Amino acid sequence: MAPNFDKPRHKRTSNIQNMLEACESLKSETASARAAAVTSIRKLIRRTSNGMRNLLDKVNRHREARSETEASSQSLDSVDPAPAQITSLAKAFTNTLSFP
Repeated sequence: MAPNFDKPRHKRTSNIQNMLEACESLKSETASARAAAVTSIRKLIRRTSNGMRNLLDKVNRHREARSETEASSQSLDSVDPAPAQITSLAKAFTNTLSFP
């Protein structure tokens, strides 16, 4: 499950606090406490890296959408007016002709 970056700031801060507590547990004399700390640190790192990856994907999708929007608006700005002029000239010409 991907981390939710819309969480309140204190929730993200608690992840950092959990990491610090796990690092402190590494100083423990018992092997089981150190193993639990290593497992905890690995989980937090994985969660953080997955969250950062998801965040980067979200930013890249937003960037791509924005660049596509800008490209399409630029292409609309650079539309050749010649077809419209040709159409209006053709209409004017046919209006001036009188058919019996």
